[in-house]
Amino acid sequence: MKKLYYATFIPGMERAVEGLLRREGGVTIERMLGGAVLYRSVRELTLPYVHHNFLVLTQLHGLADVDAAIKKLLSAGDWLDRIPYEQTRDKRFRIVTMDRDKLVPVNMRYLNMLEKAIIEQTGMKTLRERPDLELWIVRRSEGMTLLLWRLGKRSVKPEKPGALRSDLCTLVAALARVGGKSALNLLAWEETLLRALKDAGARSVTGVCEDPDACRPLSRVQGVRVMAGNVANLPFEEGEMGAVVAHLPEKWNAAQPEAYLRAMLKEARRVLRDDGRVVLVGARAQADNALSRAPGLDVTDAFDILLSGKKCSVWILEKTEEA
Repeated sequence: MKKLYYATFIPGMERAVEGLLRREGGVTIERMLGGAVLYRSVRELTLPYVHHNFLVLTQLHGLADVDAAIKKLLSAGDWLDRIPYEQTRDKRFRIVTMDRDKLVPVNMRYLNMLEKAIIEQTGMKTLRERPDLELWIVRRSEGMTLLLWRLGKRSVKPEKPGALRSDLCTLVAALARVGGKSALNLLAWEETLLRALKDAGARSVTGVCEDPDACRPLSRVQGVRVMAGNVANLPFEEGEMGAVVAHLPEKWNAAQPEAYLRAMLKEARRVLRDDGRVVLVGARAQADNALSRAPGLDVTDAFDILLSGKKCSVWILEKTEEA
């Protein structure tokens, strides 16, 4: 029997996540939401392109706040039967309460009563700092509140300030369609993006860093070639690469960032196969104009997202005839 699951991801990437999820065997998408999806599956999935993945214990509707949801859960205990008891032995848990993507405080008397009901049913103990398991109560803007059992490991923060989260790196690699191809990461500085390209089935992965010092930590990524070089003058043959990806920096070293980006795109087109793709991630304000004037490349799709509060996009570019 298919169980109901809930997964979250970076808002704006709904179409990309939906496409990948539809390729998973035994999966039915029940509802796409902003930055999340409700889906049914015959088995528990490991989804590297989502941020959090949960088993849905129950859905509630029309509640004013999270306190009202907790009171409703206390009066209707059928959700206790959906707890995966095989995972509860000798475990410690905590309850996370969220309202519209923000952590919120709740009435502790109600919360303690809910914890007690779970303890009596499962034999688990509470531990609010670094628990083994988490149950989330999430109230969404669509008018639903979900009680969720968190699956998998706790999220890992990006390796460096400004770096992309691992789920977004996986989506970038999927959009680049690197399977069986040579993949090139320009302006490379993130291990996670290089690993995502490798994990997506790229035949080879090459990272080109502007700063030689940035190459040293990247060389730790197994099966990846890293070199320092000028991204506007690449040492590769025409059509050598099946995919090119880049995470554009917030601050450019170049005196004329737009001209430098156009020069990089011109080189990316030269080394790209005719059926290849360029996938860029960056701030709209710094890239939109340069992308519209990129010679021989057309923006065929774009996903508008927020990164660290800034308006950014994931752009897909494909080759056209040069003017």
